[in-house]
Amino acid sequence: MSGIGAVISLDGSSPDPALIARLCESLSRLGPDGINAWQGVSSALIHAHFHTAPEALQQRQPFQDPEGRCVITLDGRIDNREELIRDLRVSNQEVSDPELVLFSYKKQGVDCVRSLLGDFAWAIWDGEKQELFCARDVLGVRPLYYCRSGKSLLVASDLNSLILATGVSPSVNWQLISEMVAGEFHHWQLETGYAGFFRFPQAHYLVSGFSEHESWHRYWTIGEQGEEHYKRDSDYIDRFKELLEQSVASCLKSSHPVALLVSGGVDSSSIASVANALMKAGRTRSKLYLCSALFQNTPGADERRYVDAIRENCAGLMPLAICGDEYWSLKEWNARKGEYCEPEVSADGSLVVGLLRKAKEQGCRVVVSGHWGDQVLCGDAYLHGRTLHDVPFDRLFSELPFFLDRSRWWEILLSYAFFALPPPVGNRLRSFWKAHRRQDRFISVRVRREPPRLHPSPTFKAQSARLTYGHLMSGWDAARRSTMEYWAAATGIEWRFPFQDRRLVDFLLNIPPRLRFQRGQKKYILREAMQGVLGDTVRMRDNAAYFDSLLERGVRSREKEQLTRLLCESRLAKAGIVEQSALLEYWHRSLEDTRVSVRPMLWSILAEKWLQKFERFSCLT
Repeated sequence: MSGIGAVISLDGSSPDPALIARLCESLSRLGPDGINAWQGVSSALIHAHFHTAPEALQQRQPFQDPEGRCVITLDGRIDNREELIRDLRVSNQEVSDPELVLFSYKKQGVDCVRSLLGDFAWAIWDGEKQELFCARDVLGVRPLYYCRSGKSLLVASDLNSLILATGVSPSVNWQLISEMVAGEFHHWQLETGYAGFFRFPQAHYLVSGFSEHESWHRYWTIGEQGEEHYKRDSDYIDRFKELLEQSVASCLKSSHPVALLVSGGVDSSSIASVANALMKAGRTRSKLYLCSALFQNTPGADERRYVDAIRENCAGLMPLAICGDEYWSLKEWNARKGEYCEPEVSADGSLVVGLLRKAKEQGCRVVVSGHWGDQVLCGDAYLHGRTLHDVPFDRLFSELPFFLDRSRWWEILLSYAFFALPPPVGNRLRSFWKAHRRQDRFISVRVRREPPRLHPSPTFKAQSARLTYGHLMSGWDAARRSTMEYWAAATGIEWRFPFQDRRLVDFLLNIPPRLRFQRGQKKYILREAMQGVLGDTVRMRDNAAYFDSLLERGVRSREKEQLTRLLCESRLAKAGIVEQSALLEYWHRSLEDTRVSVRPMLWSILAEKWLQKFERFSCLT
């Protein structure tokens, strides 16, 4: 993805040239196709070009309108171009995406963001109003960060570039790290791992002029638009299939080859099958690769049977593969580029980066995957007792065995009971349970803060819809995105997610619950929509791969000595977040007894690894 940046002097004076130069230099690593800057009296915009879409080859950003009133730098893709061109009565059918956004802004003002579909982050300087207008897409696919430096407000799509531009050594946001060690991620929606550097919340825009305060606005709430009513279930399924095809087609637009990450699960396999059908129908001209990790010596992760079925089903796509056995957890952690990356929240980055590198070797700049399919399709609804509320009484006894088969009866009962209790009582019991989880035995001081109320949930009738909404708007989702952004940036890849299309998510949040799960089938609507498109070997698959062996191999064997040294000099202990003796005691127990899981230590290990890397580039105190 391209790199964008903006600087505005809050007192109306000319911005510091050294500040602009540092931001340009730091963003340049994201712009293999060149970097340009525009500077006004009190503001500056920067664009580091990373061309992926065919029309982007002719774009020059920052783009200034002919009247000289507005300037834009846009990282993103607008998916409803034809609709916008028609509604805005634009005569030039070849108008570029940044021009289209700017035209929409001049016609509709800040409300233009509501009518735009796609993945985007932008900064617009309005010279007439003397305001900076920044926005981030509804689901937060494109990153955007901001901070203050003296009398200037800085905005950038890359956190590393933003920090380097300030010219100061950052300090750790210890409250956020303390919460991470406890397995809590509420404040990742707004905060980063660095004090004074902040994340733009998804589905929000910001307006800033010559004042000490910015004006924030939430412009969209997914699912709030209500249900599309159809008479038959088949009509819902056909509509879902239509929206999925639109989303995949948008994600396949590229001037370079596109890699489809396929694990063998139903989500990624459906994306690949739809892409194959679009290619056969002539609706995409991109060269497509199927990229998979194959395992021979990793129990539970071997999905070759399903990958082979997808390759046979999508014979027109070029196969790519890496040997997944060689990508154990935490491998090459310190070798990955990125001076000021945030703490990673997954230990399996080496495997994902290996797949992205494989795609890069084939000339791909775009990777498409089935991530977030679990969230928007409600994953395995049978794992959550609260979704029992969605089962009609006449089906309750036929569905209950599937709930009992997926989880222990007492977990279902507790989940069901917690949700049925009045909110104050349920929240207090949940807090009590969280305070006594296994990983908390290491914690010295527990930070308790109220979660931000950025995205209050609409009134959903279905509990499965509430569950989906909670996942998509959670701090954990923001933390996960941060990690995936880092992996993509480290390999020079733009990552796209068809299941993150706003139209698709809005639709799925309002379908009848029976289309999410029934008769023991999770993701029911997807499986029904893929009839005749995806082979039944994968379409009706009901088991999932697990990668615990990679974690065990990395932690207990390949990285054991390095991790032991790391924990013996615990930075978390020096900061007073964990108790060193308790941490080491559990660590040695987990090494001596394979029945003792290392997972309760995982957040501590990931935080320690990040702090170790951070020390190499900063004066950590």
